[in-house]
Amino acid sequence: MNWEAFGAISEGLGAIAVIMSVLYLAVQIRAQTKEERLAATRDLAAEYRRAMEHMFQDKELAKLNLAAKHDYKALIPEDRIRVSLVWSAIFRSMEQQYLHICHGSIDPLYLSSIDRSKKEFLSFPGVQTWWRLSEHAFDDEFCEHVEALLVEANETDFKSSFKQGEERDE
Repeated sequence: MNWEAFGAISEGLGAIAVIMSVLYLAVQIRAQTKEERLAATRDLAAEYRRAMEHMFQDKELAKLNLAAKHDYKALIPEDRIRVSLVWSAIFRSMEQQYLHICHGSIDPLYLSSIDRSKKEFLSFPGVQTWWRLSEHAFDDEFCEHVEALLVEANETDFKSSFKQGEERDE
């Protein structure tokens, strides 16, 4: 075998090795991106759960939350503040979710599920009142996102365990 043939074979093998390395890196990057999306989804779900913990750990706050969902302004000022702090945390969590949506760093299945929950939450008149009073504290793009969700929420008839005086269809 002469040196030219040996050189050509070596170059061919080198090119194949480079192609294999690039393919391997592409597979690794794809797997890492998927794992990062799942991690972001887990983090967002945990943050949302933490925001909601106040409700299921404090029976009085849960009652206030339910009353506020229906008529936020009817609450006494001290109760409005308590509910407002919890709802602020919930909306900050929603804002983080929106940021992840914008960057494509959240699992689409989670988005579909959480959007339904957001719309149900936003369908309550008391929540809508609170939003109108508080929206100035949030990013303009996020406010536009919430406005779009509000439109959809108002067009949807939710059967909710949180609606007073209604029986849920099983």
